[in-house]
Amino acid sequence: MTKCQGWWDRRRKASRMTVTSVCESPNARGRSTLSILLFCVLAVMQYLLFRTMIEREIAWVYPFSHDQVKYLISAHQLYEHALTHGFVEALQRGLATITPNGLLLPIHGMIAFLLGGPTRLSALTVNFVYWIALQGAVFWTLRWLTGRWTVAWFGLGLLLLARAPMQTEGSILDFRIDFVTLCLFGILICAVIRSNLFLDRKWAIVVGAMATVICLFRYLTAVYLLLIFGLTFVGLLGVWIVSRLKRRGAMETGGRLVNMAIAAAIVVVVCVPVLLRSYEELRDYYVVGHVTGPEKGIRARLEGITSSSEALWYYYRSFRSDHAGVTMWRAMRNILLAAGVIWLGRALLGKPWGDISGRLAARGLIAFAGLCVLVPYVVLTSDEAKSPVVANIMIGPAWWLVMLVLIACTGLISLPRLTGDPAPRWICWHSQFSRIVLVLVACISMWMGITRQASLFGHRGRYSLVKDDIGKILSLHDEIGLRSAKLDMKEPRIFIDRIADYMAARIVKVSQLERNQIYFEPQDSPALHIFEMPADEILAGLRAADFAVVTLHEQQQTVPYPYNESCRRIQADIIRLADEIMLPLREIEALGFTLRLYMRPTVALSGDSAGWLTADGATMTVDIEALKKFGTITLTGESSLFPFKGDNPTPRAKLLRTNGESVDLPAEMVTDGERYVINIRLNHETLPPEGSVQIRLDFDKYFIPMEIGTGPDPRKLVIMTPREVRLTR
Repeated sequence: MTKCQGWWDRRRKASRMTVTSVCESPNARGRSTLSILLFCVLAVMQYLLFRTMIEREIAWVYPFSHDQVKYLISAHQLYEHALTHGFVEALQRGLATITPNGLLLPIHGMIAFLLGGPTRLSALTVNFVYWIALQGAVFWTLRWLTGRWTVAWFGLGLLLLARAPMQTEGSILDFRIDFVTLCLFGILICAVIRSNLFLDRKWAIVVGAMATVICLFRYLTAVYLLLIFGLTFVGLLGVWIVSRLKRRGAMETGGRLVNMAIAAAIVVVVCVPVLLRSYEELRDYYVVGHVTGPEKGIRARLEGITSSSEALWYYYRSFRSDHAGVTMWRAMRNILLAAGVIWLGRALLGKPWGDISGRLAARGLIAFAGLCVLVPYVVLTSDEAKSPVVANIMIGPAWWLVMLVLIACTGLISLPRLTGDPAPRWICWHSQFSRIVLVLVACISMWMGITRQASLFGHRGRYSLVKDDIGKILSLHDEIGLRSAKLDMKEPRIFIDRIADYMAARIVKVSQLERNQIYFEPQDSPALHIFEMPADEILAGLRAADFAVVTLHEQQQTVPYPYNESCRRIQADIIRLADEIMLPLREIEALGFTLRLYMRPTVALSGDSAGWLTADGATMTVDIEALKKFGTITLTGESSLFPFKGDNPTPRAKLLRTNGESVDLPAEMVTDGERYVINIRLNHETLPPEGSVQIRLDFDKYFIPMEIGTGPDPRKLVIMTPREVRLTR
C-alpha cells in the first residue's frame, strides 16, 4: 500500500505541475483572488436576501409542519439546558438523544441560539450556512477538476437556479433535516471527486467523515450510502479483478478499494452504535409507520397516489417541478443535449476520447454521481408513503451528474487532476476565442442564477399574503399562553378538532417561546394521531382539556386525515359539550375557518405544603363569570393516607369580600377509601358583579404524623393536596 500511495503522490505532484504550466496563465493568482472576493460578495448578498425574507415572511409566523416544531422544541430545550448547566453538558445531552430521524440538527439549533438568540432567524441560519457551504464546495471542486474559474462560475450559476431552497416545507425556510441533508449530500460528492474516486487516502478519510455526519443528521441516508458505497465497491472490485487478469492498473484499483474500506469503517464505527441505540424508535417509525402499519396508505392517498404508475413517477415529477424547478430542469436538459452534440462531433472528427471518457476515474465519477441519483429514487419510490419534501436530496447528485458529463464531453476536464498524464492541447480550451466563450457562458449562467435567487427570496410568500388571518390565529396562541402563565398552568391540555399546521399543543408551545418567552409544556387532549378515532374518545379528550379550539364553520376542508373526518361527523356534539363545560373566550374568522377558543374554568389554589393541605387551610381564587355559569367548586385528591378511620375532617368554606367580611358557603366531603371529593356550592346572589373572588377553605381536625407514630413529620396535616380543582354545575 505504501508503494501505491507513493505512486499516487508522484502523479499528483506531476498533475499540479502540468495544470499550472498548461491551463493557467501568469495572471492566475490575480484571477483566484478576484474569484474568491466575488464569491464572498455573492454569499453576503444571499444572506441579506435570506435575512430580509425570514423577517418579512417567516419569523413572525407560527412554525408550520410537525417536523419543524419537533426540532425547534428540541433545540430550545438544549438551549435552556446549556444556559442552566453549561454548553458541554447540553452537548452531551443532545448526543445522547434517542430519536428515529437524526440527532445533530437540534445541537446545531442550540449553537445558533447561543450565538444569535433563541429566534427563528437564528435557527434557520443553520440552513443558510450549509447552503453556502455547498456552493463553496462545488465551486472549488469544479475549479480543481477543470483548472478554470469560468467553469466553476458556470456550475455555480446552474446550482443557484434550483427551486429547492424556497420550497415552503423542507427548504431553507424550514428548520428540519431535509435541507441540510441536501447540502451535505452534495458536499459528500465533492469529497469523493477530490479523492479521485477514493484513490487519495486523505480525501477518502474526509469522505468517511462526511458520510458519518450525513448519517447522524438523517438516519435514513445510511440506507442510501450503504447501497451507493456497496455498488461502487462491487464495481471497483470487478475492475480490480479484470486488471489483475490483464496485469495492468490493479495496484491503483486496489488502493481505491482499501481507501473505500477505510471510509466505510469510519461510518460503521461511529454510526452503528447510535442506530442500535435507537432501534425501537427506528422500528416504530420506519417499519410500522412505512411498511406494516396503515399510515403509509393514508400518506399515499393524501398525495393523490391511486395507481402503481403514479407511485413510480411521483418523485420524478416532484423533483422536476418542486425541487429543481422548471428553469433548472430545462437548463440541465439543454446542457446534456449540448454535451451530446459536442461529443458526437468530436467522435466524428476522430478526437482521442479514450483519454477522457475511457479513463476509469472519469467514468467512475460519472457512475458514482448516477448512483447517488438512482439509489435515493429507488428507495423512496419503494416506500408506499410519499412525501413532497424528500426528493430534494437528489439536487446535488443530479447537478454533479450533468456537470461531469458536460466537462467530460467538452474536454474541459483537467485530465492531469485524475490521471497525472499531460493533457492534450485542446482540453485546456487555451485559445482566446474559447476563453471569451467560456467567460460569456459563465456570466450568463451567473446572471440567471443570481436573478433566480433574487426572485425566489424577493417575492411575497403565502403567509404574508394572509398576514391578518395569521395574526388572528396567533392571538389564540397568545390567549392560551398568557392565561396559562397567569394561572401557573405548566401542562395545559388543549383540544383541537382539526389536525392542521396552525393549531396543536406543540405549535402553541413554540409560538409562545418565540413571541412571549413563556416556557410551558402544553399537551394535546386526546393524544393526537392522524387515524380515525371513536367519538367517545374524542369527547373524553374534550372533557379533560383546559382549552379547546373548536371549528364552527369551514369554507374549505383541512387535510382529510381520518381524525379530522371523525371530528367532522360529531361536530354538533363537540360544540354542544364545549358550550356546556367551558367558557368561550374568543371567536375568529381566519384562513377560511370560523374558530372559537374555549377555556375550562380554572381555580387557582394556594396553601400547598409539600403535597398536603395543613391546618392553616387553603385559599382559592376564581373568576366571577365562571362561578355564575357553573356554581360549584369540586376538589378531588387521594385519601389512601388518611388516618381518621371514618371520622373524616369536615370542610368549612367562606367567601371573602373586599371589605373584610365573609359569607359561609355549603361544603361537603365524601371519600371511598382511595380518593376524596369536596364540593363547595355558591349562591349567585352573594357574588360581586365582576372580577374575581377568593374562597377560604378550612377543616375542623388535623393529625400530626410524629404524634401518631406514622412518621417524623411535625406538621399539622389534613388532606393531600387536590390533584384536580375544577368548576362544575
